[in-house]
Amino acid sequence: MDSTTRGGMLAAFSRGKVSRYAGAKDLLTLLRSFREAQATLEHDRIYALLGLCPEDDKSLRVSYEKPITTVISEVVSHICHYGVIRTPEPLYESISQFQADMDDLDEMVFERLLSRGYTSSLRSIFGQQGVNITMTENMIILAIGVRDIGSHVRLARDTSELDVNALIGSIYKTTEILGIILQRTESWALTEGVVLAAIQVKNSLDPIIQRFEELGDSEIEVFCIRNYMDFLNRIVQRAEQSVITEAVVLEAIFYKNWDEGYGFSILKPKEWAIPQQLALEAIRYRSQGIELRDIIIRKAETSTITERVVIAAFENIRLSREFGTALVASRNRPLRNRVPNGRFISMILEQAEISVINTHRVVSAAICQGINSIYYLDFICLRVGKLLITESEVLDTIHHTDKKGELLRFILQQAERSVVNNELVLTAAVSQPAKESTKFLGLISERFGNLLITEEILECARRVDGKENTGVREHYLLQNQLQGLQPNKIMGGGTRRLEALRATPL
Repeated sequence: MDSTTRGGMLAAFSRGKVSRYAGAKDLLTLLRSFREAQATLEHDRIYALLGLCPEDDKSLRVSYEKPITTVISEVVSHICHYGVIRTPEPLYESISQFQADMDDLDEMVFERLLSRGYTSSLRSIFGQQGVNITMTENMIILAIGVRDIGSHVRLARDTSELDVNALIGSIYKTTEILGIILQRTESWALTEGVVLAAIQVKNSLDPIIQRFEELGDSEIEVFCIRNYMDFLNRIVQRAEQSVITEAVVLEAIFYKNWDEGYGFSILKPKEWAIPQQLALEAIRYRSQGIELRDIIIRKAETSTITERVVIAAFENIRLSREFGTALVASRNRPLRNRVPNGRFISMILEQAEISVINTHRVVSAAICQGINSIYYLDFICLRVGKLLITESEVLDTIHHTDKKGELLRFILQQAERSVVNNELVLTAAVSQPAKESTKFLGLISERFGNLLITEEILECARRVDGKENTGVREHYLLQNQLQGLQPNKIMGGGTRRLEALRATPL
């Protein structure tokens, strides 16, 4: 096509719809307005609009010899002020693809570069003088690697196998990108959604890095993942305090599926091209740094540490302990670096308001923590003075107390007589195995004196004794009655039973 024909086509195009927009609009606005317009040559869907643009946009050089993909890349670089974008493959294959992204061009171009791993292009763009890219929530979430790294983890969960090379490659690339964009990101851009994304990726990688550590010879892989996690920590550290909401804290402390990820058949890579310097750093790398979860808890406002958060923290420890015990049993070897300690619960209990931690649900959750229960309850006591104990907490204690009865003794010191020395609690104590039953009854009697024994409690004792072919429970209860009541006051017993009990030692 000669220049005259092209000029006539441009003139015709301008005499139509374009002539109504003679108000010197910028190129991007005109491209959006005329995205439905057609032209014989794809190039003219851009070049025909240049005559209506301000002088800055007219600096684009018209060339029909260039492929349309090159023209689009030049237009993108010009509109976004990115300088020359050099990529191995075209950013856009057609005008239609380009038009689909025009409403959010900065974000969509960034996503295309990121999804294709063009880190050198991103580095070049951010290094340009005068480039002012506003990082949006979606752009930062994309840079964190939710889509890319998440796809590897999901595939591993579906197939029980993990492509180590592909995963480490994605993490290495994502870490480099995060390092680039975090230098240009303001703290206000690190929203709740960004922090949640960082936590979710970190949680999904935890089982994998623990498996690498278990293998014992995966120092390079561990270093790459932990180096990436350090950037996730930086995101949370830089985020404003208002972003650390209840949802963020819950996401940080509560792993919903403890068994996910531990069934992976980790395939050791035969070869992974990691720079020598990085390998040397990995060998020296031993510090795991500050846990992202701890950063979040320290940063959270007091009002954010709700009852729900405290209970979730206790549930996290309980689930991790149960899962760790099961894993040790199934593998028949010690569990290494698998079950988290409860230090972060102490941080939560110290930061929460008194009205939040001295509730029935929180006290019950602490009671269920096994050997650490007394430690947590004592910590709460130091803050609140006296625990809020009802029959429900006493019943929980009877079912979760240790063999020595230390937990029950602690709870009894905090409870009122009416809460413990009643039919419901005593029946629960009687229903325990014989040795524990008499121990619990003895602790209650030691704290409150004679037990308030009813015929129903004695009947329960006889029934349980009958199943175990023993009379220890009924014997103990009646002896306890003898210490404080006259013979004619004993419930369900007569003089002959009383004389027999006096003659029979415990």
